[in-house]
Amino acid sequence: MMRLALLLALACVSPLGALGAENQKGSCTSKQIEQGLTQEVEVKNSNEISDDRDKAVEVIKQATASLKTFYPKGNFGASNEPSGEVRPNRSGSTVPMENKAVTTLLSTLTDSPSMYEHTQAVKALGSNIQRWTVSSLNDNVKTVLIETVKTVLIETMKSDPDGEPRVESAIALGGEAFSGASTLVVLTEAMTRNTHQGARAAAAKALCKATTRDDIEEEFRATVNRAFADRLANDPDEKVRLPAVQALGRYLCKGGAQGDRDRLDALIGALIGALQGDRDTSVRDEAVRFLGRIGKKADWVDEAPGMVALKNAAEADDDEDIREDAARFVGTIQSGKQA
Repeated sequence: MMRLALLLALACVSPLGALGAENQKGSCTSKQIEQGLTQEVEVKNSNEISDDRDKAVEVIKQATASLKTFYPKGNFGASNEPSGEVRPNRSGSTVPMENKAVTTLLSTLTDSPSMYEHTQAVKALGSNIQRWTVSSLNDNVKTVLIETVKTVLIETMKSDPDGEPRVESAIALGGEAFSGASTLVVLTEAMTRNTHQGARAAAAKALCKATTRDDIEEEFRATVNRAFADRLANDPDEKVRLPAVQALGRYLCKGGAQGDRDRLDALIGALIGALQGDRDTSVRDEAVRFLGRIGKKADWVDEAPGMVALKNAAEADDDEDIREDAARFVGTIQSGKQA
């Protein structure tokens, strides 16, 4: 009964509610998109942050209280015995952050005025949840720990007053323990809307890796790709734009969107836009490489928009390496057609 009460409590306080436990991997559905991801891509203004923070603190406190109710005899400690058991933590100021009880780590995120302690608490939660998932803990306990920590990481990523805890939360949510569909929704929202550029970059990097999975529904993948395309065109941070161009390029190189001409043209257009206008050399370099590979596979004619972009880059890009790569791909595509 305690486990059921805790999971119901988490469903009420979590922004994604009952989308399901992360340790039960499943395909992403359109319903989850509707519930968890706003189609409008906007960065929230600073006036909204304080309200979000007040709500986040309440959510974290509820999650902490629920976990204490679930395990009234003592707090879960962060250290694992070789058997996989989790030890109760002994109180004391000399205990390193990574060895403190999980409820202590959660409370740190709401009660400590130190942003350094916030960051260290998030790092400890992220590293230890990975160990808990492979330990010999009871499956019910694992589910409770994962759902509780996921809820707290989401709220911290969205609204912590300092940037570093947000970044570390995004990194932790990109780990294997949180590879379910609902977390992909959260990371997509973070990539598009988080006010901290480091958190957006960490979310983009995690999504770039996660979208290589084969169990993601095409409708959800299309939504994520639209978000990638938007960030590639509009995000001011190249650390967000770089994983965005990589994710789109890999998807198209694998034959993505072949059944939808409009979507295919839009995604290729996003790569063309990056090649023609991105101020960062690394982003343009990725764009030219992916366009070259896509064009070779598709046997682009000289008048194809992607081919025109490659020719222009070969002649006019500011970077010598990009000019050489573009010229090489143009020659390869043309020679393939001649053969």
